[in-house]
Amino acid sequence: MASYMEAAKKKPHLRNWRSFEEARTFVHRLDLHGQSEWKKWIKSKARPNDIPVSPDKTYKDKGWIGWGDWFGTSYIANQNRAYQLFGEARKFVQALGLRNQDAWKMWAKSDERPSDIPAWPDGVYKNKGWVNWADWLGTK
Repeated sequence: MASYMEAAKKKPHLRNWRSFEEARTFVHRLDLHGQSEWKKWIKSKARPNDIPVSPDKTYKDKGWIGWGDWFGTSYIANQNRAYQLFGEARKFVQALGLRNQDAWKMWAKSDERPSDIPAWPDGVYKNKGWVNWADWLGTK
């Protein structure tokens, strides 16, 4: 019969992981900035055995919010962000008086853009009211 450790290697859910809070605090101290750095670190000998390789799966329903929370960067993935409803956002944008897509791009990259207005509205609002850039900017 296989030992507990052999079974745990094949079935990570059998391991005794640190609590989510303890593991997240540990990872915050590493000052990693994204999943590419995470992937390098988890392959190193620096990773303790009680820190999971896939914390998003291990801590699902146990405190997991997202990678930004895990790393302590507060970054929220685009698909998890909360944006204004299309009509409200379009009204806000049209009040800015931006005349074309180039002006939009410059404004969208600036600190003036509120976090609840997407930089890429054509993707966020696809099938939610998006028509085209002229409609979005109010230049039709």
